[in-house]
Amino acid sequence: MIRPRKFRTREARRKARRRVVLFSCGYAVLAAAIACGFVWLLHQPMLRIQTIQVHTDGVLDEAQLVQDVESAIQDEAFTILPKDSVLVVRTSELADSLTQNTPRIQDISGERSTFNTLSFSVSERTQHAWWCGDIVPSVPQTATNSPQYGKCFSVDTTGYIYATADNQPSADTSHVYYGSLAQADPIGATLLPQEEFIHLDTLYTTLTTRIDDAYALLITDTRDVELFRSNGSRIILPRNMEPTMLDNRLAALLDSDTIDQSRRLAYIDLRFGTKVFLRYRDELENESLLDTSTSIIHTQEAL
Repeated sequence: MIRPRKFRTREARRKARRRVVLFSCGYAVLAAAIACGFVWLLHQPMLRIQTIQVHTDGVLDEAQLVQDVESAIQDEAFTILPKDSVLVVRTSELADSLTQNTPRIQDISGERSTFNTLSFSVSERTQHAWWCGDIVPSVPQTATNSPQYGKCFSVDTTGYIYATADNQPSADTSHVYYGSLAQADPIGATLLPQEEFIHLDTLYTTLTTRIDDAYALLITDTRDVELFRSNGSRIILPRNMEPTMLDNRLAALLDSDTIDQSRRLAYIDLRFGTKVFLRYRDELENESLLDTSTSIIHTQEAL
């Protein structure tokens, strides 16, 4: 048996639509009220960060770091939710921001020590070496016989340049590097990839153990480096040389009579396997004079 269909009148349908509209508007108003109440609640002092603490183990200004954190969580234009709300703020994001903006920071940890307090603990990088540009200065003939390094930057144990150096290196105790960088601003740059720098730094230590008048190491290219000595000579070697091999070859060379002590040494070249090439100042000067004479002869012939 087919049940008879019920047809609503036009007035009934209009009332039904009116109820739907009223219920929809009511739900929308209720949702808006709840959202406004939630936003209002988040803006209350009891749910906002009230205190920021930063503790460092070095020279960084703790007050300045506190200001940096406060700037990062200040309300911005057209922001509905406060960035310093305890329900919104993320200590990990603030720690990352501080690290990016302050290269001297090596490690940082953050937590909410109390409900309204942020606490950060900062470990700073320690200076291991210096980077002083891409041109190695000559050693002036002064009473101290020490080079004028100029403006230098601090380098940590991984080869990362993190700040302008607070002090000048000393020729007898410091690792002083020279070489070109890939970016214009040294701070935030790396001399070499970390593994390569650690290897090169070990070579540097080996060199200074045997050579007591070394004052700078120049990274010439992707293959070689040059150690500069206060006596005006250099030692050229490949960057990938093993420290033990370098030490053995230097010991054998310095303990032998291979180097003519009566002549001024220009450089020692260790780049060709087990062979050692020595060049003296007078040889280079004679070559320069020969080149000059040849150039004059060619010029006269041309005339």
